[in-house]
Parts: sequence; C-alpha cells; structure tokens
Amino acid sequence: MRFLGGRAEHTGQRRNAEYFRYAWNATRVGPLGRMKQEGDALMLKEIEARRGEMESLCREFGVRRLDVFGSAAANMVLPATSDLDFLVEFESPGAPGYADRYFGLLEALGDLFGRRVDLVVESAMRNPYFRQSVERTRSQLYAA
Repeated sequence: MRFLGGRAEHTGQRRNAEYFRYAWNATRVGPLGRMKQEGDALMLKEIEARRGEMESLCREFGVRRLDVFGSAAANMVLPATSDLDFLVEFESPGAPGYADRYFGLLEALGDLFGRRVDLVVESAMRNPYFRQSVERTRSQLYAA
C-alpha cells in the first residue's frame, strides 16, 4: 500500500489501472499511433466470414441497421471466452411482433456464432457514458 494525495492505494489496484489505460488506448489508437478513423475499425474474421448469413438474418427479422461494438470491433476478443456485442435498429419498432423479432435475432446470432451475444437496441441507450463508449468502437455490419 502507498499513499497518493492523502489517500491510500494498493499497488495491485495501480497495476490494474495501468492495464486498463493500456487496453483503453489500444482500442482507440491505430497502427501508426493516430486515433482510429471510422473506416479503420478491425472486425473479427469470424464475423466477416458470416456476413452473408448475418445479412439474411437482418432481412428476416426486419433490421434497419446492425453494428458490432466493444471488444469485437476492436479485434480484442478471445476466441472462446468473450461475447459479441451488437447494436441494432429495427425498421418498425412500434409494429406488432417487436419482442419476437428482438429475441429471434438474439437467438439466431448466438446460434450463428456459437457464443453469447449481447444485443443492444440503439433507441434504448439512455446512459451518455455508455453511448459514448459504443460510439468509439462501433462498426457497421448491415444497413437496409
């Protein structure tokens, strides 16, 4: 333990904070040390390999736009341990069957990739910090 500015800090916490800063910057900085631009986002090869299947799922479930965000968009996913984070916008969210389309797409994406999937509806994001985090890493996969 050491003291910083009147407060105690465990050295383990300091190491975790340093790692977090490193991981955070790794998602924001491109290969030449510049900030990533919109087209620079890296995607997992497994997502690219299943793009055609994803597009047909999007058409089937009435998706207007589908993006990947988080660690998958930053190409930091460990193959068997991480989930995939998707941001979705449906064509007619007020139409009957919205819940069926949401849960159907959630299940279909999980089956397609064989891993846990988080599906966030863009219009449901209320937390500005979460929205900002999503905006930093999002990469478009499908647009109708």
